[in-house]
Amino acid sequence: MTLARLSRPHKAGTSRFCLKSDRKAIHPKGANGVMTLDEIRGILIDHIMDKFGVEPDDDEFTPDVHLFDYGYIDSFGATELTAFVESRFGVEVTKKDLMTTSMNTVNEIASFIASKLGAN
Repeated sequence: MTLARLSRPHKAGTSRFCLKSDRKAIHPKGANGVMTLDEIRGILIDHIMDKFGVEPDDDEFTPDVHLFDYGYIDSFGATELTAFVESRFGVEVTKKDLMTTSMNTVNEIASFIASKLGAN
């Protein structure tokens, strides 16, 4: 890991601090009427790639990469991602959740959301 990796640039016109307050929770439904883990994972990947400037050809960005250790997201980004999860999926991320649940990878975050939504 290099220092340049930790100071990943943003795409032009994006900011880690910009939140859309008019966004409402949207729950696409799987075959059983509940969002699937794969749908949740896809939404998270798309958001992280767009919001944090991850290039599509970045081979290190996988659902299992540690988002913080590899410099994809910093503490400000964690706050933004938490707000996105709450608004997009309509789940509450409590202080207890943050203390007891590992949410360092896309897969871990997706599993957390799926458990809150009752997804498969």
